[in-house]
Amino acid sequence: MNWTEYFENIRQSAKNKNIPLSGSFELTPRCNLNCVMCYINQPARDASCIAREKDASSWLKLAKEARDTGTLRLLLTGGEVFLRSDFREIYEALSQMGFMITIFTNGTLITPEIAHWLGKMPPSMTGVTMYGASPTTYQQVCGSAEAYNKALRGIDLLLEQGITMEIRTTFIKKNKHDFDALIAMADQRGVPILSSYHVTPRRDASSNRPILERYDPYDAFEHEQKRRILHADIIKKADEYLPLPSCSADETWPHLYCGAGLNSFWVTWDGKMSACAFLEEPCSLPFEQGFAESWREMSDKAKKIPVCRECLECELKEYCMQCFAKLKIETGHFDCPAPYLCQLAQLEKKNAST
Repeated sequence: MNWTEYFENIRQSAKNKNIPLSGSFELTPRCNLNCVMCYINQPARDASCIAREKDASSWLKLAKEARDTGTLRLLLTGGEVFLRSDFREIYEALSQMGFMITIFTNGTLITPEIAHWLGKMPPSMTGVTMYGASPTTYQQVCGSAEAYNKALRGIDLLLEQGITMEIRTTFIKKNKHDFDALIAMADQRGVPILSSYHVTPRRDASSNRPILERYDPYDAFEHEQKRRILHADIIKKADEYLPLPSCSADETWPHLYCGAGLNSFWVTWDGKMSACAFLEEPCSLPFEQGFAESWREMSDKAKKIPVCRECLECELKEYCMQCFAKLKIETGHFDCPAPYLCQLAQLEKKNAST
């Protein structure tokens, strides 16, 4: 049994026993970039956000409670986590607690000093987002041309320290022409790249801009076929494209197949626990309630999320993302089909039958 199979057994056991094996701490909503498709990003110096962010001691107290409740894997994300002046304090303490830590960053704030520091106590994985293969594309997508070279420099500095890394990207209308160049950039460095095209509305519903930037279903399908055929040897499949477990009407929680709310959680920068990154509800308040009680409350609420019976009984379900969070954020309802996802599933089925 390899490590992937071993951890999958652990993950499934945690799901069955309702243990919060994996979690995410969204340490800040602030970012030094302004990517057009981002579901959460506030200005880097936003004083109101800084004032509302939980301090290091609060996050570390919550982490200890999470560890004692069964959490092993922890993602640290934002926003951009390296904007926090106390990130080093938070990270070092979490490492010493024994968590398997993943860091998500845009890479632009990585300096030689930061890379050297991380190299002495490396995370299990660092995911660096790259949204273009030139300064011009970065200006159009992220609002900063100079960020392109800064991100590349950050990647190379981390690699020099032997830090395990993956490059993460989302393709939209403004950067689709950089598809091959981004793949080549990752390949030259021997780094796996996770590529996605599914863009959601902003989580706080403050803007519809991300939806305007995403592929239409046919272009999204064409992108995915190209990715699978031309670059299968160096691209890891993003989570939404992994084979999905079969769902039947008599399963207890057929809409929670991914484990969100059953063995995993997300804690937002302003102190709410939800099932995953895309959801504002159901939620609980872990900093006020304590982690264990908050986990029980949120998980119980997640189990009561209404099932989309139409999706569950649909002939396209084996070709569909089948994500309850995506249904909610696309339609405003957990139990209504999302036309965008339905069109993608139809194209997938058509392709499979040819």
